Amino acid sequence: MKIKSKNPSFRTVFRVFKRPNFIVSIATLFYVILFCLALLQFKKRDQIVEDSYRDRVERLKLIEANALKRELETKNNRYESFKNVEYRSIADSKIEFQGWSDFFWTSFMKNSWMRLLNFSPENRTASEVKNSFSEEGQINFRNIANMRIESLEQSAFSVGMFCVFGAGTLCLLFFLNIFLYKDSKATSIKISILKKKIESGDILLTTQAEEQLVDSPALLTLAETIHKYGSELMTETDAIKSRFSEVSALTHLINETSHVLNSNISEENERIREIHSLANSIKGEISNIDRNADSYYILVSSLNVEIKQLDEIIDHVGSAVEKSMKGASEMEKNIESGSNTIVQLAESVSKIENNSKEMKLIASLIKQISERINLLALNAAIESARAGAYGRGFSVVAREVGALAQETDKSMKTIESLIQKSIYEADLGRSLVNRSGELYENIIKDLINLKSSSEEIVNLVELQTQKRARIKYSSDQIDKKSDEIYNSIKQHKNANSGMETQISKISKITNGSLSISKSLMDYSDQLNAKSTRIENINKI
Repeated sequence: MKIKSKNPSFRTVFRVFKRPNFIVSIATLFYVILFCLALLQFKKRDQIVEDSYRDRVERLKLIEANALKRELETKNNRYESFKNVEYRSIADSKIEFQGWSDFFWTSFMKNSWMRLLNFSPENRTASEVKNSFSEEGQINFRNIANMRIESLEQSAFSVGMFCVFGAGTLCLLFFLNIFLYKDSKATSIKISILKKKIESGDILLTTQAEEQLVDSPALLTLAETIHKYGSELMTETDAIKSRFSEVSALTHLINETSHVLNSNISEENERIREIHSLANSIKGEISNIDRNADSYYILVSSLNVEIKQLDEIIDHVGSAVEKSMKGASEMEKNIESGSNTIVQLAESVSKIENNSKEMKLIASLIKQISERINLLALNAAIESARAGAYGRGFSVVAREVGALAQETDKSMKTIESLIQKSIYEADLGRSLVNRSGELYENIIKDLINLKSSSEEIVNLVELQTQKRARIKYSSDQIDKKSDEIYNSIKQHKNANSGMETQISKISKITNGSLSISKSLMDYSDQLNAKSTRIENINKI
C-alpha cells in the first residue's frame, strides 16, 4: 500500500518507521526504559523492607519503655517458637545462598546496592538500642535484623542477576541493530545499482552484476526477470522498427513513382498541345491548298512525323502506367505483410501481458507465504517467551525469521509495482499496435483507390491506343489520297475535319489523364503523411 502525501517530511518519517533497524532501536529504547523502571521497583521494595524494619524497632522500643511484662510473659513461648523457626529458616537461607557467594560480583553488587540505598547492616544507634533491650527484646531485635539483612542480600543478588541478563540482552539488541543497519545499507546500494542500470537502458545481466547481487536472491531473480522480458521486448521493438522502415521506404517509392507519372503525363499534355497547335497550322495550310498545292506534300510529311512521335509518347505512357501498376501491386503485398506482422506483434504483446499477470499471481502467492512465515515467527516468539530462559535462543531465530519475512514482503511489494508497470507498458504497446493496424487499414484503402485509379489510367491508355490506330489509319488514307489531292480536295477537307475531331478527343483524354495523375499525387502525399505519422509513433 502506497502512502501519498504532499509533505516530503511525512514521507521521510514513514520510510524511517518502515526500516527494521529503526524498529529494533525503538525496542532497545523501550527495553532500557523498562530496565530502569524495574530497578526503581527493586529500590522501592527494599525501601519498604527498611521502613518495616524501623517500624518494628520502634515498636520494640515502645514495648520495652512501657514495661509490658505480662504481655511479654504470655508471648514468651510464641517468641521462643518464632526464634527457633526464624533462626532455622534464616540459617537454611544462608546455607542456600552460600552457593552463590563464590562469584566475585555477588559481594560487589550487594555492597553497591546497599550503598545506593544508604543502608547499613548495623550502626551505632542500633547497637545502643540492642543493648537497652531485655533478653526477649534482644532476641526479637536479632530476628528482625537477620530478616532485614537476609532480604537485602537476596535483593542484591536478584538485582545483580537482573543487571547481568539485562546487559546481555542490551548488547544483543545493539549488535542486532548494527547488523540490520549494515544489511539494509548493502541492500539499498544493490537496489540503487539495479535502478541505475534500468534507467540507463542496460538490462543485460552481466557476470559483474551477478556477483554484486549474489547475496540478495530476490534482487538477482528480479534482475534475471528484467533481463529476460526486457530482451524479448527489445527484440519485438526492433522488429517493429524494421517493419516501419520498410513501410516508410514503400511510401517514399510510391511518392517518387507518382511524381514520375505526373511528370510524364505533363509532358504528354504539352506534346498534345503542340500537336493541337500543329493541327491548327495544318488547318490553315489546308485552307491555302487551293492556292499552293506544292506545299501540301510537305505538310503531309510533317504530319506523319508528328503522328509517329505521338505513337512513341503513347507507348511511353503505357509503359509508365504498367510500372505504376506493378509498383502498386508490390506495395499492396508488402503492406499486407506488414499488417500480418502487426497482428503477430499484437499477439506477442498479449502474451507479454498474460505473462505479467501470471507473474503478478505468483508474486501474490509469495507474499501470502511470507505473511504465513511472519505469523509462524510470531507464534515461535510467543512460545519462546513461554519457555523462558530455555527459549531465548529460539526467540532470536524467530526474530530473524520474522525480519526475513518482512524483507521478503517488502521485496514482493517492489516486484508487484514493477509487474504493474510492465502491464501498463504492455497496454500502451497494444494501443500503439492497434493504432498501427488502423493506419495500415487506411493505407490499404488508399492503395485500393490508387489501384482503381491506375486501372482507369490503363483503360485510358488502351483508348489512346485505339485512337492512335485510327489516327494511323487516317494518316495512311492521307498518304494514299495524296496522289489524288488535286482531284479530291473536298474529300481531303473532310478527312482534315475528322483529324481535328480525333485531336480534340486526344486532348480531352490527356486532360483526364492529367487530373488522374494529380489525384494520384494527392493520394501519394496522403500516404507519405501517414508514413510520417508512423515514423513519429516509432520514435515515441
